Amino acid sequence: MFGWYPALEYQSLRVVTKKSRRAGISEDVIAAIAAQNQLDIALYQSAKQRFERQFAHMLLALGQSPLDLLNPNLLKTSLERHYEQRFVAAHPTPCTALEFDFRQAAFGMGWHRRNGGLNGIKAMGGWFRWTGPGTVSTLDFPLSTQTDLTVRLQISNAIAVDVLDSLTLTVNAQPIKLLPVEPTPTNQATPGSTAGRSRLLHGIIPRAALVSAKGFVRFTFGVNRTAPISLITPNQADTRLVGIAIRRLELVPRVSGWNWLKRLWPQWRDR
Repeated sequence: MFGWYPALEYQSLRVVTKKSRRAGISEDVIAAIAAQNQLDIALYQSAKQRFERQFAHMLLALGQSPLDLLNPNLLKTSLERHYEQRFVAAHPTPCTALEFDFRQAAFGMGWHRRNGGLNGIKAMGGWFRWTGPGTVSTLDFPLSTQTDLTVRLQISNAIAVDVLDSLTLTVNAQPIKLLPVEPTPTNQATPGSTAGRSRLLHGIIPRAALVSAKGFVRFTFGVNRTAPISLITPNQADTRLVGIAIRRLELVPRVSGWNWLKRLWPQWRDR
């Protein structure tokens, strides 16, 4: 309906650990409960029927049949193809530079909700997203293939130092070497909860890596593991499995030498 990447991996949150059972409850009590919740039951049944109609319409639009659900890979492939078509239609003009800080919609998979007040609607210390619950996260961008690009990446937090150290980036499946920008927050660490777990990185993306038959460029971030965020926020009832928190990604045409990057980075980092 929205042309989003299919949610292939997710984590169920706020799950009740001890569910009530019907065993031991008399039929009279069950009938009384149903009588007091007639409107809720009717609403649920209406929503269920509506979902089933919309799901059947989706299968028809994708050229699928209910029998195809016996092979989930067929539905996954069709949904991904639909996403790719919608993405290209929504981004007809490729760009040679961009700034991405998660105020924009994230086209890809493997991300938790945007951090901030009201589930990310209101900024609190700037917006960012945690990777997770799996170890692979992607972002898709409509990029031109005219020139090599410099990628600048701001990691504002990580669940652990070894997770941050394990970070890899591929662009259309081509590995991109990420190097720290000096001075980094780690070298200038002041006492704080993210000391050693934040980093400023940069790398060079050759224009050959930007060529894709899909019509867009896929950035894939990988980490060695994810862990409950409660490890670094023990006072919060948050059970999300997370890896690293990315605050900003910037792409600019490559310029020979990188002293200019060291001069501009403090200003960019504090924005």
